Amino acid sequence: LPGDSTKKLMLGVIGGLVLGVGAALMLEKWRGIFFTPEDLEDSIPVPLLGVIPPYAALDRRWFKAASTPNTAPFLEAFDTLYANLRFAYAHSPIRTLAVCSAQAGDGKSMVALHLACTAAQMGQRVLLVDANFRHPQQPEALGGNTAPGLSELLRQKLMPNSLVSPSELAENLFVLGAGEVDERAMKLLGSAQMEHIASEFRATFDLVIYDTAPLDNFMDAVFVCAHVDGILGVVGMGQTQQSEVRKTFEQLQAFRLPCIGLVANSPKPSAATLAPELAALPPAAADEASAWEASPRSLHPEVELHE
Repeated sequence: LPGDSTKKLMLGVIGGLVLGVGAALMLEKWRGIFFTPEDLEDSIPVPLLGVIPPYAALDRRWFKAASTPNTAPFLEAFDTLYANLRFAYAHSPIRTLAVCSAQAGDGKSMVALHLACTAAQMGQRVLLVDANFRHPQQPEALGGNTAPGLSELLRQKLMPNSLVSPSELAENLFVLGAGEVDERAMKLLGSAQMEHIASEFRATFDLVIYDTAPLDNFMDAVFVCAHVDGILGVVGMGQTQQSEVRKTFEQLQAFRLPCIGLVANSPKPSAATLAPELAALPPAAADEASAWEASPRSLHPEVELHE
């Protein structure tokens, strides 16, 4: 019937308009996101020091097992990142480093952990400090232990190295957790006590890496960054808004804090992608890996290692 045809035509036109508007909105949103390392290089005037392939879910088991053709790119990416940090600044070595991100979920904690392990495996005495007082993110390095840590050093004025412990992940790697965090400890990140702690760590270790809170909503990370030689910014590909990264970079410039480079971090892989790597691991490591994938919060009930 003519009336039915007209109605169908009108519905088709309306449906097309709705889809068109939706597609336009999605395109506009996508335009504001970093999709490739080249997007990052073109937008932010800071050297790109590393590109991490899509293995953000991998954790300590990869340091206990032999490299495979599938895991090698991930591990080699950290070799390259460490080499760039060491040799690009050979004239003024980076002894203390804050690993930061503009927003949560960019993978900065994963980058901090694997960079620390890589440097330790190359013979450096490395200290990894969990300075993310909002959501402590280093249960892997700490073997699930969360206290005492940096918070206690700040509140109780203990000897800085008294709570540092060796990590089982790599020889020469030492760790300090966030500890039992409260509001007072957060405020003390900008104190003379924090400056003293950072100075003692610098004198004791070849490299000190601080895993901080995201920079978008909290000033905690800014106070930590005031005590380091350089800031390494981690940007998640396919998810991080360019405007947030630019705002963060401008904030660091305004505070005269040295952002020495960026890392482009790829998204977390799917379980199907990880299957060949899990099959290549020894049985015990594969069982541990599968358990971690099934329950990624098992070592730390509050958070996943993804910031």
